[in-house]
Amino acid sequence: MNHNFAFSELADSLSLSRNADNVVLAIAKVQNGRELTEMDKTALEFAVDFLNEVHSGSRWSSEDRLTINQDSARKMSYFVRAAESLSREQSAEGLVANIEGLLRSAEAATAGTAHVSELQHLRIFFGSILKNTLDQLDRSFASSNKLRVSI
Repeated sequence: MNHNFAFSELADSLSLSRNADNVVLAIAKVQNGRELTEMDKTALEFAVDFLNEVHSGSRWSSEDRLTINQDSARKMSYFVRAAESLSREQSAEGLVANIEGLLRSAEAATAGTAHVSELQHLRIFFGSILKNTLDQLDRSFASSNKLRVSI
């Protein structure tokens, strides 16, 4: 594997896990009636941006002319991470509908109008993103260690 690509993937994963952690914390503050800091507001904005990217990634493979570039690759990567964090027992349509619901919830959270159930759904989702990203990092390092040991 190209070491620059592996480093880039690692950096992206760490950034995503940090942002997911910030989203979970911001949502917990909203749920408990705490005042949000600028960092919390930025985290909620990240949630909206991330889910917009995920939604774009969900439509990528159904485009008439597939465009493969850094932007489309990032969106597909985000979509795959989101899909892994949602129930595996869904149809493609159900998955997209779930992502659209999460996006509406994130927009409502940013506007301060989210319902308790929307906040909980977002918190569970971003908690799963965080857990899955950390698990992926562990698997990455485990693969690297095996290669080094066998060399």
